[in-house]
Amino acid sequence: MRNNPSASPRNASSHSLSVHTTGRIHRGKSKIYGLKNLAVIIAFLSVGRFIIDNNREFGFLMSLPLQTLSLTECSCFLLTIFMSFVRSLLGFYIEARELGTLHICLNLGIFEVLVAYLNLKYIRHIYFSGWSMILDVVYIAKLISFHLVVWELRRDKKANTAGMLRVRHFLYFLVVPTLCFQLDFPMKARRSTRDILLKTAQLLLGFLLFVLVMDQYAIPSIYRIVDFEDVTIVIENIINLSISTIILFLIFFYTVFYCFLDAVADITLFYDSCFYQEWWNASSAKEFWALWNRPVYLWFKRHVYTPMISRGVSKEKAGLVIFTISGLVHEYVASISIKKATGWFLITMLLQVPLIHVTESFKKRFPSLGNFFFWGAFCVIGQPSVMLLYYRSLYLKECHT
Repeated sequence: MRNNPSASPRNASSHSLSVHTTGRIHRGKSKIYGLKNLAVIIAFLSVGRFIIDNNREFGFLMSLPLQTLSLTECSCFLLTIFMSFVRSLLGFYIEARELGTLHICLNLGIFEVLVAYLNLKYIRHIYFSGWSMILDVVYIAKLISFHLVVWELRRDKKANTAGMLRVRHFLYFLVVPTLCFQLDFPMKARRSTRDILLKTAQLLLGFLLFVLVMDQYAIPSIYRIVDFEDVTIVIENIINLSISTIILFLIFFYTVFYCFLDAVADITLFYDSCFYQEWWNASSAKEFWALWNRPVYLWFKRHVYTPMISRGVSKEKAGLVIFTISGLVHEYVASISIKKATGWFLITMLLQVPLIHVTESFKKRFPSLGNFFFWGAFCVIGQPSVMLLYYRSLYLKECHT
């Protein structure tokens, strides 16, 4: 038998060693984690250069957070929180006494007018006013969920309402990070003090970082877009604004969903800490809205979408109703916070309906590019446009006052 010199161990390092064998097959799809790491490095370098250029041109612009806050604003902010608590207790009392829908509507409406009035009249600081309105909307959603659950249980006679309504359980529902009321909540066995302190520190750091990016990068870019007529300067600052809004969105997500809600869940021993799923891998707007804010998604699905579908309403109409409600709520919170109604949030949320169809169609035709298209449409174009339109409205308001 003829010996193959390339197969002999003695000749393993010889020049005649075979390099093309039947054991090597090109798989078609290569692992690209190295290229992803390179992309991350390039992104950090680009952001670093962006920071250096901004500092060279504008200097340090960040103001101390809440430095202009007055004692009156702090008092009114605390008063709005107290009103939300009192309204919730009255809601519990109404259900315990079975007083009916009229009392529920009066309770919700009267306190909402008072909260809106205090924000419009006395709380001028946009951050404080925004937090006040967000907390107000959160407790309205909680109370609506509570009323709907009790109403359904009474209608179907699934439980004895006298034994079902417990003050302690209701108060627990008010502080846990969920919008959906239920008769029993799963609880953890113990809380982690270390995790709570760590998340609190990260929350404070995230807030300072959010203010820094807003004051130092986003707002100057907006003013330059509005003021300058040079096309190249406008395009440059639109790109800067896109980068800023993406960073702001990621900071907001991290501080609220990863730090704040998780810390509250640990403090209250709330077991279900699934506040988000992998929305960053979403290939369409539909996937994003189902993944990124689970508490709100579950509230709408439970109290709006599912009841409408069970009554024969089409999925498209149910989706339109949900985005209309969401748009009105976003617009209401934004208008009260900035003391000016514009309608941009409502329009933006209504545009999500056709955007869902467009991104779903794009996802089916180009599955590998769906996530790329989503990021481009939602965070590179959509969010900067909304921020620009709102701050332009504020800019024009300041110019006329």
